[in-house]
Amino acid sequence: MKLHELKPAEGAVKSRKRLGRGTATGQGKTAGRGQKGQKSRSGGGVRVGFEGGQMPLARRLPKRGFSNPNKKVFTEVNVELLNRFENGTVVTAELLKSTGAISKIEKDGVKILGEGTLEKAVTVKAAKFTASAQEKIEKAGGKAEEKQLYPVGLFRPAPADPEYGRPQPAGGHDARQPGQQASGCADRRKGHRPHGGHHPLHDPGGTGKSSDLRRQPEEADRRRLRSGCCGCKPAAEAI
Repeated sequence: MKLHELKPAEGAVKSRKRLGRGTATGQGKTAGRGQKGQKSRSGGGVRVGFEGGQMPLARRLPKRGFSNPNKKVFTEVNVELLNRFENGTVVTAELLKSTGAISKIEKDGVKILGEGTLEKAVTVKAAKFTASAQEKIEKAGGKAEEKQLYPVGLFRPAPADPEYGRPQPAGGHDARQPGQQASGCADRRKGHRPHGGHHPLHDPGGTGKSSDLRRQPEEADRRRLRSGCCGCKPAAEAI
C-alpha cells in the first residue's frame, strides 16, 4: 500500500449532520429543536441531575460510610518477591521500585506480606511487616527493620540517630535535667542580670540595662509648685 492509497477503515468516519439547510434535509428551519421552549434556545437546557423540581435521585438515596482521612495506604509486597535479590542485600522501597518489583510507592510506604517462601537472607527495610513475613525473613537468615517513612517513601531519620550522621548525646536525646538551661544559653547570659520588666506577659525576664549612660539633664531651677493664684507661673525648666 502506498501513501496516496491510505484511507480510514470503513465505518470509522461519519459525515457531520448539517442543520438548518432546508426542509428537504429533515433538519431545516428549527434544526430539530422544535418550536419555542427552554431547549430550543441557544445555551438552553437544565443542569445535570435536575428532575424538574422533584427530589433528585442523588438526594433520594441514603448515604453510607465515610472516607477516612487517616487511612493507611501501603504498597504490598510478598516475601516470595525478595528471592530476586542476592544474599546480604539491603532491600528498601527505592530498590524495589528501581528494579521493577513495584511500580509505585504509596504515601505510607511498603508493607511486606508473608505469602510464598523466602530462600535468600536479605535485610528488608519497610514501613510495616506482617507477623508471618517477619518470621519467614528471620528464618531465612535475614533481618526485618521497620521504620517510618516520608510520604514519598524515604526513610525518616530520627532526631538523634548515629545511623543517619546525627550523634546522640551521652544521656539520651536530652541529657539536661528538668528546669536546667543549656550550657550555651548560660554562657551567653553570664554576667548579664536583667532588671525587672514592665509587663510580666511580654517580657518575663526583663531587659538588660543599657551600657550607654548618657548625660542626664540638670535639676530644674524651680520646683513644679504653683501658688494659689491663677497659675500664671511657668513650669520648671532646666537651665
